[in-house]
Amino acid sequence: MKNGECVVIKDEWTPKLGEYLNLPSELRWLHSSQKVEDLKKPIPKDWLTGIKFKTKSYDKISEYETIADKPYLELTITSFKGAIGAMHYYGRLELQGFHTREISQKSHCYIFGFLGSKDTPDVLELLDLEITVEKDIEKWEIKKYPDRYKSYRIGDKINAHWDKKSIIKIGKEIHEKYFGDFKLEINDYA
Repeated sequence: MKNGECVVIKDEWTPKLGEYLNLPSELRWLHSSQKVEDLKKPIPKDWLTGIKFKTKSYDKISEYETIADKPYLELTITSFKGAIGAMHYYGRLELQGFHTREISQKSHCYIFGFLGSKDTPDVLELLDLEITVEKDIEKWEIKKYPDRYKSYRIGDKINAHWDKKSIIKIGKEIHEKYFGDFKLEINDYA
């Protein structure tokens, strides 16, 4: 094993990811930020758990596994309102509580040095699955702000919301349909 290399020992998830998500033709293009349209069916509570892999750092080879530690779905609301003409709120749903653990240590750890590198198992990029909360653009928005929305058509998806209620409503609908087994936590940072 080469220094910095990451080798998968056990992965029962990659073959069945396509059941849950619309995936690119090459898994290498996976990323944690998805659109709700990418979801095919509800995400299970044991999402991506039990994947085992080993890494080599200098002379030490360590084995890791993915675990769920009180997983939940977080709805985060943000805004740049008040800053140079910003008018919108933005929402993001993200699975929390999924980690990697060094098997010999039995403690949580984060292997950021490996995540995102060419040797990282692609499936690990989805541990903290993130969904952008989008809404359909309406006719009045295109009319009132023609410069901003000149290339949009009625019904196109946008991530800019006029109020927090819209984000919460859509976020709860997504939670109910795809993440019903997870507790929903709403954090308003706007």
